[in-house]
Amino acid sequence: MPPSTLRPAELPELPALLPLGVRTLSLDCFDTLLWRRVAQPIDVFYALQQRPAAVALGLTAAWRAASETQARRRKELRSGLPEVTLDEIYRQALPHATAAQRQALCDAEFDCEAEAGFIHPCTLALIRQAKARGLRVIVVSDTYWTAAELRRLLCRVMDDPDCAGIDAIHCSSELGRGKSAGGWKEVLRREGGNAAHLFHVGDHPVADAEAARQAGIGAAQLLPLDETTTAQAGDRLQAALQLMPQLRAERPVPSLFHGVLSLGDEQAATVADRIGHGAVGPILAAFAEFILQQQQALAARGPRVRTAFLMRDGHLPQRACEALAPGVLDASALHISRFAAIAASLRTQDDVLGVLAGSLSVHTLDILARQLLLPPDMARQLVAQARRQPDPARAFANAVQQPAVLRTIFAQSQTYGRRLVAHVRSRTGVQPGERLMLVDLGYAGTVQTALAPVLKEALGVELFGAYLLARNATLHGSDRRALIDAHWADERLVVALTTFIGIFEKICALAAPSTEDYDDDGTPRAAAGARPRVASPQVEAMQAACLRFVAQWRDWPAACRGPADLVELGINAAADLGRLVYFPSPEETECLAGLQFDMNLGSSLAHPVIDLAAAAQEFRREGFAMLTHDFRDLRVGHPAELRHLDAGLSNLLLDAVRFGFALDAGRGGQRRQQLAVLLANRTQHALQEVTAIATHDGYHQLVLPLSASFDMSVLWGRHLRCIQLDAIQRLTLGTLQDAPVDLQLGRDVLLDQAAFDDDGLLRLEPGGMMYVPAARAPVVPGTVLRIVYRPLVERGTVPAAHPSPAADAAAPELVS
Repeated sequence: MPPSTLRPAELPELPALLPLGVRTLSLDCFDTLLWRRVAQPIDVFYALQQRPAAVALGLTAAWRAASETQARRRKELRSGLPEVTLDEIYRQALPHATAAQRQALCDAEFDCEAEAGFIHPCTLALIRQAKARGLRVIVVSDTYWTAAELRRLLCRVMDDPDCAGIDAIHCSSELGRGKSAGGWKEVLRREGGNAAHLFHVGDHPVADAEAARQAGIGAAQLLPLDETTTAQAGDRLQAALQLMPQLRAERPVPSLFHGVLSLGDEQAATVADRIGHGAVGPILAAFAEFILQQQQALAARGPRVRTAFLMRDGHLPQRACEALAPGVLDASALHISRFAAIAASLRTQDDVLGVLAGSLSVHTLDILARQLLLPPDMARQLVAQARRQPDPARAFANAVQQPAVLRTIFAQSQTYGRRLVAHVRSRTGVQPGERLMLVDLGYAGTVQTALAPVLKEALGVELFGAYLLARNATLHGSDRRALIDAHWADERLVVALTTFIGIFEKICALAAPSTEDYDDDGTPRAAAGARPRVASPQVEAMQAACLRFVAQWRDWPAACRGPADLVELGINAAADLGRLVYFPSPEETECLAGLQFDMNLGSSLAHPVIDLAAAAQEFRREGFAMLTHDFRDLRVGHPAELRHLDAGLSNLLLDAVRFGFALDAGRGGQRRQQLAVLLANRTQHALQEVTAIATHDGYHQLVLPLSASFDMSVLWGRHLRCIQLDAIQRLTLGTLQDAPVDLQLGRDVLLDQAAFDDDGLLRLEPGGMMYVPAARAPVVPGTVLRIVYRPLVERGTVPAAHPSPAADAAAPELVS
């Protein structure tokens, strides 16, 4: 017996499972036989609105869709049935248009459908199997097309005048009613009247499955995508529209790979497998297509082109290219990190200043000393001397610009560069006059920019860069191109995708330490004492599944792919990458949380990519959590953390990064709570009202200035009966150098008329307070006390706080 539901890959086996009495196989058309390379059917109308016939009459996609709805409503009110033809839709949309103008619109829509459409190979195989068994094959579709128009459309998309032997087509526009509104009865009448002779397959659960069965027809519902992929398609559409406002304004939302995704991955057993196949696979397939096209374009212009993938992030792109086009690229792997490229290219004081300007801070002095190739003794001396100065960063910058130090840097760089050149020569075999195409994920092209003059001088070769994403690619002339760059995308799109791209980098990377130096023969060496890079089983599973997807795309029929348009490939990659970064599923977030991210700056610093517990705590304490740029605290999976907390937060973060507006943690919401605080010293006291700002999950943040000249008491009991304390911390505003210091109850702060119950909740009497003594020594300006709490039970209305008559006019004012 045939199953009640089917996946596309199961379709070719269906004829062998049909009951013996079945003589006719019936197929739904759209999303069963005829699929589209766009996100949703309405996207065809966004292609239509760009056609001359639509532009001439001012027809938009939104008006085309709305007119169909209105035409169906009018038809139903007039005749009781909502089925319409395409001409009737355009009569509704443009009542003053001539017959010729309406026909031009019908022709334009036909062309758009044909250009977006493809016949799913599994459904085509089903038809062939059915015909081989002597079955009649018909198409039954709820559509405004007539049977003749739909046959013509299928013949064009199939490029087959016989339409694959389809015997008959029945359309609701001619049946007078849809499949779920009695249309099946008319189909049966036209097909001989015996329901047992038909078996139908379609994707709609009601029209194609339930309604057919109610008419006595055997039916199976086609599930085009599995549940997980269907949900991700919705998130992908959201990411695409937020990241690329030109979509559904100037062009449709493309979806080039969902046909391949419909095949699934037979080897997928874990979430890591599904990430690799469904999330990473489409991005790498698009990137591999781009790389091959760039190589072919360069080769057509001559001279010989050799391709080198930059490790570590170029590892998976290289394997994807090999999977997509085995043996086509003259490719090798180069172990050149950003650290190595910069180290080999330090020739002038401006080069040194460029390094300092990029990452100089009090925390990076040791890293920069290694980057500038300072001998260990000199590095230790300069860093130690700088740290003794009031401004260590400035002192270090001054020290390395001394003539003697610069001469040392330049000499070290020349020697280092000779070893790196040996590495390039031995790995690529590049010869003078040839072109070397460097492939990397991106983003500023630092390695290419730094090495271009070095390799030109040493090897006589020109460099070309091929990247997934690139900022300011057009500013460098014609020596680089990215799948997502300024040729079609604005820079803020690239910023939005690269700001939190560390997880994707981790998935693509080779499991090896970053290269810091080379032997004289060019053999790469990691830094002494560098953390060994053990291959993560999760990452290995993701990479293997990604390559399985690329192989499926390689084998996908050319007629189903459509034209290889680089802009469409770029838009697809941007949408898929944006979804993975900003809108991962709960299962993806849980899987990715186990990964570590390490900086490629000649350091061994590594951090968890996602920390859900820390993110929740930060958001309770700070409101809209802000990323720190300190290397020690950086987490690249911040969007996933926010998506875990609330979809609105990840949406806001995406929009803020994409469109460049600032986020103020204090203005994330408008909920406030007024509290009374008593300030006192030996000679005066004052009662002031302060404001606590709501953060997250009902928590509030109360910020009070710390001083050595007065004590403070937060009069909780005047306002609240019960609270939940999260943190009491001392911190300095306006700096990321010092982490907050937790204060201890009973030692640093005291409670009066307040006690914790068995559940850890703080119960407050009417006079309950928290006493904060004055600091024992003068404090740095900007030092504050941050109290994070959740009010649970309010006491009720209390008189407004007001200054005591004994208060002196000089009493300090609290600013919260």
